[in-house]
Amino acid sequence: MKKTRLLRYVTYVAFLLATTCLAQNAGNVGIQTVGPIPIFTNATTTGASTCVPGNCVIRSIGQSQHTVRYCVNQTTASVSAIALQLEASDDGTVWSAVSDLGTNIGITGSNSCFYLPGAPGYYPMLRVNVLAFNFTAGATYSVSYSGAAAPSGLPGLGQNLSSRQATMSSIQSNALQNHTSWSETASRVNPAGNTGILWVQPQVTNGPFVYLDKLIVSCTAACTFDITTSTSNGTGCATPTQGTNLGVGLGGNTSSQNVFDISTCGVAPGQSNTGVLIQPINLAANTPFILDVSSIVVGSAKGVVVRNSGALTGTITATLFFYER
Repeated sequence: MKKTRLLRYVTYVAFLLATTCLAQNAGNVGIQTVGPIPIFTNATTTGASTCVPGNCVIRSIGQSQHTVRYCVNQTTASVSAIALQLEASDDGTVWSAVSDLGTNIGITGSNSCFYLPGAPGYYPMLRVNVLAFNFTAGATYSVSYSGAAAPSGLPGLGQNLSSRQATMSSIQSNALQNHTSWSETASRVNPAGNTGILWVQPQVTNGPFVYLDKLIVSCTAACTFDITTSTSNGTGCATPTQGTNLGVGLGGNTSSQNVFDISTCGVAPGQSNTGVLIQPINLAANTPFILDVSSIVVGSAKGVVVRNSGALTGTITATLFFYER
């Protein structure tokens, strides 16, 4: 009799434990979340959030849903450009973009915020990289990150992977095929008409091919800019000091010397007034403009010049994003 009772008791306890385990894994009950985690608060400098093996601001709980929220405060100042992205890594050394490029296009108020979604999927290490922040004194930005262990409403792993693949295909696809992604920024104060800002030199023999991507231009006063071909090479141009490896590529060079701030050149490249590639574009004051320049091909005979078209009393800033292969 005692053995029978003991057997019944053990069976009952085992049933309760099994039921509890099933309940803990039913549906989306108990999905873990992380954040919002403050990444940058009232910041003014560029750079990436800390993330080395064992020490990352964005902690990993196995999350596969990612959202970056960034806010620009220009109550007593103005912001001409901000650019940031979410990046992932397996080792803390090689970083790849897993979001589109977040900018301040559309900011109209003194303090505006935007949400930047990341490509769904698990990444061992994550960081936010602020690539550019051009502003007048008093302006700041703040960034936070939120994640969830599983995207809500996603029925299966196959759809998760398909969604991730489709998203990644639209995010700097060239840079994810052993390319290297870069940016170069230059400014001019009170420039005269047809003043060159950035120069993409012609294709260098045995050098990487340069693929242009996006151009962000902003001015502190109403201005006009265009893009033309160069008629002669600049000489004595300093190695780019603002050139930035965006960390998107999986390989390639450790530095880029194909796009130059023309103000550093001993002799500026010649500019064509008849071979204009992009006709003059008028900008209102403090209204950043993003231009897709991926259709412009940099050949072996002619380079490309981004220039201020008309005389300007104020500052014009241009940031060019490009890939090398």
